[in-house]
Amino acid sequence: MNILVSVILPAYNAGLYIAEAIGSILSQTYTQFELIIINDYSTDNTEAVIQSFTDHRIVYHKNPTNRGLIYNLNIGLSLAKGKYIIRMDADDISLPTRIEEQVSFMETNPTVGISGAWFQSFGSYNGVGHYEKSDNEIKLQTLFHCRFCHPTVIIRKQVIDSNNLQYSTQFPHAEDYELWARMAFITQFANLQKVLLKYRVHNNNITIKHAGTQRINSDKVIQYIFNKIGVDIEPALVPIWVKFCYANFNFTTNQINQIEVLIVNLLKANQTAAYVTQSSMEIFLAEKWFNLCYNNVKNKDVQKLFNQSKISDLVPLSNKMKFWFKGLI
Repeated sequence: MNILVSVILPAYNAGLYIAEAIGSILSQTYTQFELIIINDYSTDNTEAVIQSFTDHRIVYHKNPTNRGLIYNLNIGLSLAKGKYIIRMDADDISLPTRIEEQVSFMETNPTVGISGAWFQSFGSYNGVGHYEKSDNEIKLQTLFHCRFCHPTVIIRKQVIDSNNLQYSTQFPHAEDYELWARMAFITQFANLQKVLLKYRVHNNNITIKHAGTQRINSDKVIQYIFNKIGVDIEPALVPIWVKFCYANFNFTTNQINQIEVLIVNLLKANQTAAYVTQSSMEIFLAEKWFNLCYNNVKNKDVQKLFNQSKISDLVPLSNKMKFWFKGLI
């Protein structure tokens, strides 16, 4: 393959780690790329580290003032000349075959507009981040939370250009989730079931430093998805909906009633919106509904609601029997 790929790497006061990040891109098995580094007016030695690399594939841009991540990401999109855009953070490490494997996947799956991969956390936390594989799976989980690790994604630039897409300044610290939410209605999603990035965990990670703002704006993204499908959801219900995803919480009868209404409305609206296939949404939400009711089965009102709900018609008989048996003991 001789396809140009644009790697976007924003950096602000990243002198401690950026050499590893840059080195991991320059040593890729896939070599036809431009590495766009945006220095957001760093005050440490970031610029010196960047300029210590002389590779001709580096495109260096320095802001005259500090503008913030979203501005830098959009600068990267505007500068990118490649068929594909790859995201990279200044404190992470791409594994050597990352670009090669992601480009190969996108070339053989032309209907996919964005795909990600698994990642290996290291630093103050170690573990593997797993994400769903298929379009339906990812979009269903996106009803609750972001299902792409931002620095693992590859994006088809034609999708960005033809839809005039940018990261929104209205969603700081959830700007990626908001962009994926809009893309969910215009292209297909995928995640490679393989670790292709080492994700550094430290106290300056955005998910740690700005967790509160990220949660608020993530909730707004969920509202957007619901509204786009054709379902109204009150802002106060979004945190309850997110908790429902995990099902291992105690819910009030009123909250479970509210969740049932949301599920019924989603199932109905999806028949027109076609956010995902109807069968996949039915199976997914029926399983969530069963888990919610099963974990609250000691509540007699929940038992009654489960038995009367149309959603329960979608629950397999084996799970219904488990529910009824647990309700008796």
